[in-house]
Amino acid sequence: MTTKVDLLVPEKERATVHQAIDAAWDDLELPSSLTEGLMPHRLQAIYEIRALTIELRDALSGCANDVATALVLFDNELDKPGEAVSRTAQALCTIVDHRCFRGWSRRQQTYFVDTAIDLADRYDFFLSFSNRPYKAEPDSVLDVNYHNKNFIKSVLSDVGRSRWSTENLVAPAVLNIIESYSGLRSHGLRGYYYPAHEGNGATIKEKIVSALERSRAFVQVLHNEMFVGAKENNFCCFEFEMSLKRQLPEFYIHAIPSTERTPPEGVSVLYQPWMNRVADIGALELAPTVQNISGVVGAMRKRVLEAVASGVAKARQDLIDRAPLS
Repeated sequence: MTTKVDLLVPEKERATVHQAIDAAWDDLELPSSLTEGLMPHRLQAIYEIRALTIELRDALSGCANDVATALVLFDNELDKPGEAVSRTAQALCTIVDHRCFRGWSRRQQTYFVDTAIDLADRYDFFLSFSNRPYKAEPDSVLDVNYHNKNFIKSVLSDVGRSRWSTENLVAPAVLNIIESYSGLRSHGLRGYYYPAHEGNGATIKEKIVSALERSRAFVQVLHNEMFVGAKENNFCCFEFEMSLKRQLPEFYIHAIPSTERTPPEGVSVLYQPWMNRVADIGALELAPTVQNISGVVGAMRKRVLEAVASGVAKARQDLIDRAPLS
């Protein structure tokens, strides 16, 4: 199998590994001829592959969808998303290639390879937000941070004083909550988070397009300042429009209370399609947490998990569920 996932064992030792896989699959002991002369770390790798082979074989026994089952095992063996693919996940690809592909159709083989690459390489979601200030006074707390103060504090620890006036802290708080969601997986999700739009407009837009092309879902934290100013300099609007072109699942979060929100008639006609889309899809409303009222902060975190994170996770799970049966 040719993928971006490098095989665990060098090519010169591939034949030995294949024999070890076959012996494990057929419940045979490893012949001494396979292990003689191997360095200790290679010998350990052989025994790890043997154990993984038996786990995969047993998982596939009587299951409804071999490809989906193999992908679940692969997904659960990935290290933290965004880091190097784990040794175990690499080994699993070797086993699937050598044993499972024998009985799988070309369609099933291709789906496994393509989906394994997708699971390992792509972002689960793209997080869109703005750091635009509500007030011009130096050191004033951003409006979006003021309304969500205790929600932010409940998620992010040790936030420096200066960040309250320069960064939209709801965004990293939402990122943290969504990435912590594991569902049926052994680890959480992976989001694209671009905290500072640095460089000229063309360079920034190239980065945005590239990240959206590698994302499965679009999450946007909304507040008033996103819907003002010239459209050509509004990267949040550009991200919104690019997500529509990509037809990504959409999730919107209102970070400003409705009583403080700019009414639709007060928004430039340039942004009306954007606001209309949000209204059509629906958005999660974050209740104000200026005061640390018992239960409200926890309820908001739970709603982000249930309304947004679970939907993002579903986009990932759908890849596995669509695996062909033949």
